[in-house]
Amino acid sequence: MAEYQDLVNAIDISLNFKENFNHIRPVYKVEKNNSFYILKIFNAKKKWENNQLITESKVLKKADKNKGVTHLIRDYGHVGGYVAILKEFAEGKRLLDIKNKLNNKNKKRIKTQLEKTIKDLHSKGIVGIEINDTNVIVLDGLETKIIDLGYCKFKSNFNHAYQFEVEKVVDHDELNDIF
Repeated sequence: MAEYQDLVNAIDISLNFKENFNHIRPVYKVEKNNSFYILKIFNAKKKWENNQLITESKVLKKADKNKGVTHLIRDYGHVGGYVAILKEFAEGKRLLDIKNKLNNKNKKRIKTQLEKTIKDLHSKGIVGIEINDTNVIVLDGLETKIIDLGYCKFKSNFNHAYQFEVEKVVDHDELNDIF
């Protein structure tokens, strides 16, 4: 546990390590002033990890008002060989863990919320959302949040408008595949 706290301290000494959510890369539940957050810390020397976290930060800034995603609290940028962001912590259950227990009415309600979130992200030029049941948290009251947006792409990344439109279809297909 001390090694996790040491890494957290390298980014922000005001945060207290609570839990490791990912055993491949540091994705930690942390606490500050009795509130919980997610701290993502990736190796800045690994281009793919670096780019993923930078992309997620950009997406979260664009999606700031969207209730269907976890929000960016702080972008630490590059700190001591790492790139890090602090995000809202969504207390709930992964859709993966509860979807088979949901009745059709609640599945439809969740799907409708996710469709609204996807539509809003698309309107902001964001696609490639990687909609899957491990990236969706269901909160009390069946409110949903997409918790990982590091794989997204921006409309400006495409040479042709139809490529963006194809990605939009893929996002909706992935949503339909969940249910």
